[in-house]
Amino acid sequence: MNEELYDHYENDELDDFFLDPELQAQIRADFIENQSNAVAEIRAFLANGENTRAEIVVHNLKSVAALMTETTLADAALDIELQLKNGGTPQDAAIENLNTLINHVLQKGAPPR
Repeated sequence: MNEELYDHYENDELDDFFLDPELQAQIRADFIENQSNAVAEIRAFLANGENTRAEIVVHNLKSVAALMTETTLADAALDIELQLKNGGTPQDAAIENLNTLINHVLQKGAPPR
């Protein structure tokens, strides 16, 4: 887990808030609705040379994954985000890995509310 990303979330009250089952159910439902096409969007933006827009999609994905405590997905998104932020282009394998991780989270689905 990338410590820099999570250091400011060590407050117990904040942990309790974000780990509330109802909130987690809502976050997961929103993830399913809004992030299921993230990789397709990233690929389209990269193909059109719109790296900044791809970075925004990856940043949002990373943030939601971190809120869901899906740290492997958040870390993979962070790696791609940093590559884009530093003017690089992520390798296809990294994007495909991101896609696999997203699909893994999607398979879990949202818990019933």
